[in-house]
Amino acid sequence: MKLDWLAEPADGAHDGAPDGAEAMAAVAAGCALLAVAEGADADAIRARLDGAPAATFDEALQRLRAGGPVAEDEALTTVRAVKGDAAQAQAVARACCRRAANGDELAPAQVAAARRICEALNLSPTQFGF
Repeated sequence: MKLDWLAEPADGAHDGAPDGAEAMAAVAAGCALLAVAEGADADAIRARLDGAPAATFDEALQRLRAGGPVAEDEALTTVRAVKGDAAQAQAVARACCRRAANGDELAPAQVAAARRICEALNLSPTQFGF
């Protein structure tokens, strides 16, 4: 799915960078959820973590690949840690999508995962074009 906002440069008004260790762990866990989706390139996503803890990403990715809804729940629990701060939640969702996108597109399975991330953060997926 093509998302025009992914092609635009990040700016402070709409894409404030997630702030703090908890938010960056949420980005890493969210990226892992997007990395296991069909059509995703996990290695490319890992290479674009840019400040998010690679160890958190790797651990979540390994658990998600092993399978099971428990692993997804664990990753979403890490993502939910920032849901009380609307600006931080939006920044985390945008950061995950930017790191997972192939240019300005997400694979259909990644869009479904991005929706789950938005819902975990109490955000409307429609505000991101999903």
